[in-house]
Amino acid sequence: MDEKNQLGWLLGLAVLILGLGGCQNQRREGKLDRATLESFAALPQHAQSGNPELQAELKRIRKERATPDLLVAPDDVALLETSRRPTRASRIRYTRALLELLPPMHRKRFIGQMEREFPRACLPPRRADLAAFQERAREWQKMRSEAEAILVQPDFGLHVPVDHGLLADLSHVDLVRALARLECLHAAIAIMEGDVPRALVAWETGGRWLEALASLPHAVPRAAAARGRIEWLRCAQSLLSTPGVSPESARTVAAVLDRQLRQWPPDRRALLGDRAVGLHTYELLRAGYWMSLLTRRELEELRQQGRLKPFAIHIATQLDEDELYYLKTMRRIIDESEQPYPQREKTLDAIDAELRRLSGSTSYPWFAAEYLLPDVRHLVRWQALDRELTEALRWTIAAALGEPQAKIHSPMTGKEWHWERREQPERVELPDVLWPLDDTPVTLPVLGMRQR
Repeated sequence: MDEKNQLGWLLGLAVLILGLGGCQNQRREGKLDRATLESFAALPQHAQSGNPELQAELKRIRKERATPDLLVAPDDVALLETSRRPTRASRIRYTRALLELLPPMHRKRFIGQMEREFPRACLPPRRADLAAFQERAREWQKMRSEAEAILVQPDFGLHVPVDHGLLADLSHVDLVRALARLECLHAAIAIMEGDVPRALVAWETGGRWLEALASLPHAVPRAAAARGRIEWLRCAQSLLSTPGVSPESARTVAAVLDRQLRQWPPDRRALLGDRAVGLHTYELLRAGYWMSLLTRRELEELRQQGRLKPFAIHIATQLDEDELYYLKTMRRIIDESEQPYPQREKTLDAIDAELRRLSGSTSYPWFAAEYLLPDVRHLVRWQALDRELTEALRWTIAAALGEPQAKIHSPMTGKEWHWERREQPERVELPDVLWPLDDTPVTLPVLGMRQR
């Protein structure tokens, strides 16, 4: 960091210490406009660094086209196996159209309602909830129809502004997840009304919303898609556990899961996006926009702990070393992204141990360790759990149908799965895989199962 920005940091610190006492806990204040954010996406401030290792790593990242200005959702990713593909322009257009479906306050209310109602909708639905679910469905039917008209476009895709870094507007992420929940609500209604084909259509639509989120090169929508898909899979188990459901319905669900598994987004994509956001964040730190990056709560915690001044001095004097540690660590994590989860978890454990060893020393990468890297572990785990439960349900469907099965190993543990047959009611169960919602195993009733 040059002397001008070092001075700016330290002067800003003095102002902050004097004026922070009466602050409220608001999210990031002093948000920058779109043009300013995008002006930093090519990392112009990084040219001032004289650290040769850092410059070499930046050169490598640029060659990979993984800087914030170059990393966009790839145009060759389609949600369905169609001839048309989403482009950057179509992604931006459809994302904007979704946000325009509801005024901000109505959107917030819709998201809140879906969050409150959804647990009852994705678990085995109760007749006592039918009237309330129907009322919710009627309230949002117009918006649902308009959203589906967007979803079915052959070049549909979502946009995520990686080039806006940590300050990107991601309000569409919660909206899309709520739309997936709304479809599961409709599936629950159809189940209670005895209309399994209609339930399957709604359920599949919900899955397509989640696929759109999962395809994005950004940690926030990818983790949201993982959490949402786990709920959506639980909804499928409830659907297939409905008395009298046909083997053909189970095969329909299996076909949807097979397609999703074929088009599964590589874990590397979201990690590259997360690193690009980190690069953009360091760029803003170099330019002195630190008040826009830390929340009021984070700043207040630093002040109360007596760490605010040391933190500011670290950013003003050790930013190259901090960022270099971050980039080397992220490359290590990204390079292992296709390895089994147990191996990746060991690497993450080793990184945590190294940071504990460095804590309190002048070599401690303060910003990377406390504001950027913790979320990476959560992302990696959500990606693995997402795959685990998708494969678990697909494998259990095959067992319930009595289909031939190859050996399969858990993406989370690497251990071979074995299903068990239960009685009263007759069902197949995968005891090693539990739903996070209620800690019950993945299980389905027998659907035309052959004797073992």
